[in-house]
Amino acid sequence: MPMPMTSSSSSDTMPSDITYPSDYLDKVGYYDLLDLIASECHSSMGREMVGALTASTRPDAIRHRLERVREMRHLLSVTMELPIRRIADLRATLGTLRAEGSYLTEEELAQVAQAIVSYEAWSRLLTKVQDNGAGEVSPLYPSLSRLVVGSEGLQEIAQTILRKLDPHGRLVDNASPRLAELRLALQREERAIAKLMRGLLTAAQAAGYVEEDAQATMRSGRPVLPVTAMHKRQIPGIVHDESATGKTLYIEPLEVVEANNRIRELESEEHREVIEILRQFTAPIRERRETLSQLYLSMGRIDAVCAIARFADEMHCSIPEVRNKPTIQWYQAVNPILQHTLSQEGKSVVPQDILLRYPNERILVISGPNAGGKSVCLKTVGLLQYMLQSGIPIPVHPDSVAGVFKHLAIEIGDNQSMEDDLSTYSSHLKHMRAMSAACGANSLLLIDEFGAGTEPELGGAIAEGLLALFNEQRAWGVITTHYRNLKEYATTHKGIVNGAMLYDQKEMKPLYELSIGQPGSSFALEIARQQGLPRQVLEYATELVGEEVIQSERYVQDIVRDKQYWQRKRTEIERREQKLERLLADYEARLSKLKEQRQDLLTQAQQEAADLLDQSRAQIERTIREIKESQAERQQTKEARQALSAYGEQLAQAETIEQSGSVERELERLKRRKERKERKRKQGGASERGAQSQSPVKLSVPKPPKEGDEVRVTTMNVVGVLSELSANSATVVVNGRIRITCKPNEIVRLGSERKEEQAQATSQPTRTTNVVEHLHERRLDFSDRLDVRGMRAAEAIQAVQYFLDDAISLGFNRVEILHGTGTGALRVSIRELLDHYPGVSHYHDEDVRFGGAGITIVHLQG
Repeated sequence: MPMPMTSSSSSDTMPSDITYPSDYLDKVGYYDLLDLIASECHSSMGREMVGALTASTRPDAIRHRLERVREMRHLLSVTMELPIRRIADLRATLGTLRAEGSYLTEEELAQVAQAIVSYEAWSRLLTKVQDNGAGEVSPLYPSLSRLVVGSEGLQEIAQTILRKLDPHGRLVDNASPRLAELRLALQREERAIAKLMRGLLTAAQAAGYVEEDAQATMRSGRPVLPVTAMHKRQIPGIVHDESATGKTLYIEPLEVVEANNRIRELESEEHREVIEILRQFTAPIRERRETLSQLYLSMGRIDAVCAIARFADEMHCSIPEVRNKPTIQWYQAVNPILQHTLSQEGKSVVPQDILLRYPNERILVISGPNAGGKSVCLKTVGLLQYMLQSGIPIPVHPDSVAGVFKHLAIEIGDNQSMEDDLSTYSSHLKHMRAMSAACGANSLLLIDEFGAGTEPELGGAIAEGLLALFNEQRAWGVITTHYRNLKEYATTHKGIVNGAMLYDQKEMKPLYELSIGQPGSSFALEIARQQGLPRQVLEYATELVGEEVIQSERYVQDIVRDKQYWQRKRTEIERREQKLERLLADYEARLSKLKEQRQDLLTQAQQEAADLLDQSRAQIERTIREIKESQAERQQTKEARQALSAYGEQLAQAETIEQSGSVERELERLKRRKERKERKRKQGGASERGAQSQSPVKLSVPKPPKEGDEVRVTTMNVVGVLSELSANSATVVVNGRIRITCKPNEIVRLGSERKEEQAQATSQPTRTTNVVEHLHERRLDFSDRLDVRGMRAAEAIQAVQYFLDDAISLGFNRVEILHGTGTGALRVSIRELLDHYPGVSHYHDEDVRFGGAGITIVHLQG
C-alpha cells in the first residue's frame, strides 16, 4: 500500500513540518505510550492534551518542552503535596451559560469553585520567585510559569460560593435570610407532624389496627401508617399504597393531611428561593466565562505536564543533550512500552547502546538470529526519537546525545494489500520507492527485514542498490537484515556500520544485546540443531552451502565476541572521560567561587577587625581611666597600652597573611599563642588568689542579681544590664544592643560593692585586654550555620535564640539555619520567632541549588 505522508503540529507551539507515514505512530507504539501517560492525568482536558502531543522539528521548542518537564519533576521531588484534584470537565457546564437566565446547579457551582481554588494553588506554586542574591528576584520555575494565565477576581467568586455550600455541596441555611426562614419553618412543621404521627401510631397499635412492631413510614413523600386491611375503615385518611399481599394498607391519617400540604408549599417556596440564589451566584461566572475557559485549558496543560513528569520518574527517563542537527548517541536505551509490559511480569529489559554519528556511522545495519531483538531495537529507535521531539524525556543514560529529524519513515511487518492486489514484496517495493523519493540528510529510515520477500539473490541485490542510494542521499537509518551482501557492503563503505544482536552459543539463547562494529550471524544451523531437525538434513545443508560459508559464519561469531569485549572497554573509557571532564569543570567553577568567597571573607574580616579594634580601644581607654583613678602604678598602664598596640599589629598582618597564602599556618600560630596565654592566665590567677589571701581587704557578700540590675560578666569583664534570668542561662545587654548569653554563676551584681570590685580590678589590669582576645577567639570558633533538624519545636526555638544572641554579640551580619523541609512545622515556628526577634533585619530561603526552602538565611542588623 502507498505511504501517505502526514504533517504534524504541536498542541502548544507553532506548527512543525515533520513528516512521517500515517501508520508510523501505530507501528512504533506511540499511541500505547500516550495511553500510559494519560493514565497519570487527573482531568479529561489533561488526557486530551496528552493525546494531542506531536513532534516538533524546532530544537528550541523541544528544549522548552523538556525543560518544562524537568521543572515539574523537580517540583514533584521537593513538594510534599501537590494541589491537584480530580477536576470535573467544565466545558459543558460553561456552555450552558450562553443562555440568559440559565443557572448552574449546586453541584456545578461546587465544581467551578474547586477548579478555581485548585488553579490558584497551582498558580502560586508555579510563579514562585527566588532571590538571586543581588537584590533581584527571578522565577523559580520560568518554563512552568508561562502556563499560568490571569485569573483576577475569580478567587473571590470561588470563596463566595464555597462559603454558601456545605461539605456535601448543598446550599447552607443562611445562604439568604428568606432561605433560612423557610427551612426553619419546614423543620417546625416536620417535627410537629412527627410528634403527631407517633401519637396516632401508639393509639392505632393499642386499638389493634396496626401491628405491634410496625413503624410509620413514607409513601409518595408523605408519612403513612401500615394499617391491616380489615381495619382500614377505622383510620380515616388517604390510602397511598398497599403491600404485595394486600394485607396491609398505607394510610395517611386525615389529622396530618393539612400539615403535609403546608410542608409541600414550604418546599416549593424553598426550591424557588434556591433557584434565585443559584442565579445570583451564576451571574458573575457568566461574565467571566471566557476567562474560566482559559483557566480550564491552562489546568489541562499543567495536568498533562505533571502526568509526563510522573511517567518520566516511573520509567527513569532522562533529558539528553539536544543538538540542532541529526544524531543518535544513546546509552542504555530501553523501550518504555516493553519495559512496562515486562515489569508487570517481574522481568526487565536489556538496555542498548545505539550510536548513529556523522559522517561515517549514519546507517546501522543490524543482523543476527531470528527472535534476537532486531525488530525491537528498530522500534525503540523510532519510538524514542518521536518521544523526544514531542517533548517527552526518554529512558536513556543522562550522558546521551540526541538530534532532530524532519522526516521519519518506517517499513516493518507484512504489508500485503488485498485491495490493491499487492503481494508482500510488491508492497515493500512501493514503500522503498516512496522512501527513496522523500529521504535526505534530515531523514531517519527504519526498515525491517530489508530485501526479504522474494528470491534471495535478486532481493539482496535490489536491497544493496537501495542501501547505496540511501547512503548517497546522506540519510540516517536503522536496517535489519539476514543478507550477507548487505553486511559486506556495510563493512566496505563509509556512512554505514554493521551491528549484531548477540547470541549465547553455550546456552543457545539470544542475549537481546546490540553490539556495533561487526556483522552478526544468523546461527541458522545451531538453531535448527537445537530445534531437533534430523542430522542428515543439517549435513545436507552444510554440504550444499559449502564449508567456506560455514567457516565464515564462525569467523564472524568470533569477531563479534571479541568486538563486544573491546566495545565495552571503549564505551567505559569514553564515559569515564566524560565524567572526568564534567568533574574538572565543576571543580574549576567551585575553585573560582571559593577564591572569590575567600577574598570577600578576608575583606570582611579586616573591616570587622578594624571595627572591633575601635571598640576595644574605647573600652581599654575607659579601663585605663579607672586604673588611674584607683592610683595604679605607671607600669600597669604601660602594659595595657602595649597589649593594645600588639593587637593592632596583629590586625595589620592580615594582608600579609592573605598575600602569602599561609592562612592555615597563621591560624595554627594563633592557636599556640592562645594556649600560652591560657597557661599564663591560670598561673597569674593562682598568684592573685595567693595575694588576696594575704590582703586585709574584706569584701562583703554580693546580693543575688535580678532582671534590670547592672551586672558584670566575670568571664569577659564587661558591664551591662541583666535582661533575662533563668535557672540555666542569663542574657546581658551591653551598650543597649549587644546581647551576651552566659551562665547565672558568671554574672555579679553591681551596687554598693562597685568600688571594692574596682579596687580589686586594679590588681589585674591585664584582664581588660582579655575581652578583645576572648571576643576574637569566640568569633573564630563560632559557626554561622545552625542545624536543628530532628529537634522538637521548643528545643529548636531555644537553640535558635542562643545562636542569634551569640551571632549578634560577635558582630555577624548573616547566618544560616538548617531546618529541612519535612512537614514545614519547624520552618514556620522558626520564622514566627524571626518576625519579632530584635536584631533581625530580614530573612529568606536559600538558593534552590543549595537547599532551597530547607534553609533559612537570616540577615542581622549592623
